[in-house]
Amino acid sequence: LYDVVPVGVPLNLPGVDLSTFLADAHERIASKVKYDPLANEVVWGGQFENQARAQSRLAVILPLVLALIFLLLYGAFGTLRHAALILVSVPLALLGGLGALQVRGMTLNVSSAVGFIALFGVAVENGVIMVSSLNQKVDTGIPLGDAVFEGAKERLRPVLMTATVATL
Repeated sequence: LYDVVPVGVPLNLPGVDLSTFLADAHERIASKVKYDPLANEVVWGGQFENQARAQSRLAVILPLVLALIFLLLYGAFGTLRHAALILVSVPLALLGGLGALQVRGMTLNVSSAVGFIALFGVAVENGVIMVSSLNQKVDTGIPLGDAVFEGAKERLRPVLMTATVATL
């Protein structure tokens, strides 16, 4: 009945969150543009399509990876407490990363999500360094409170170096 004629509308949205823009565009098209949905179809593609696909994959992969990391940490330290203590740094790193995005005026997209994965890795690595140091001090007979103070003082430089290298 109708010939299919695709019409592309390229957009460049610097500094605007793509998902928010598309939600607003969907709403405006639905309320202000009258068309026959049987004869015409609105399809969103390009970067949005790639971002949606990547986000759906990350939504599945990220919890699996965090569970695997937890199991590896449990295997390495032998206690749930130490593994959980190290993984507590991941939500804190997330908050710091989101704050940094906000300060820079950037949006959460696929490339920043990949950066968050690297950030989580550095946070876990720093947690492993600290817990290992504390365990060594406690094993030598130092009380836990003193071991925390000494370990934090002793491991501050290595933790800052790994975080700085990853940041740069």
